[in-house]
Amino acid sequence: VLYFSSETLSSQELSDFLKCKLDDKHWPDRTIKVDNLPTNPHGKISKRMLSQLFEKSSQMPKTLDSLKLMFLKELKVVLG
Repeated sequence: VLYFSSETLSSQELSDFLKCKLDDKHWPDRTIKVDNLPTNPHGKISKRMLSQLFEKSSQMPKTLDSLKLMFLKELKVVLG
């Protein structure tokens, strides 16, 4: 996983750039754009806090799917 922060660069642009510069085995599986890279009290990037961000972002689709199903059930909408 590659975390990055940029006002002008998108995840896709960064991935495309890295694919030109790195061997296949060095490509990150996923790139995640964050507003700010979290730092510890010493000013270093906090890997622990980044991993927590990743866990939250990977759980988000499951949460959205659950909410969608709850709304459909409440509205008595039948799919399929």
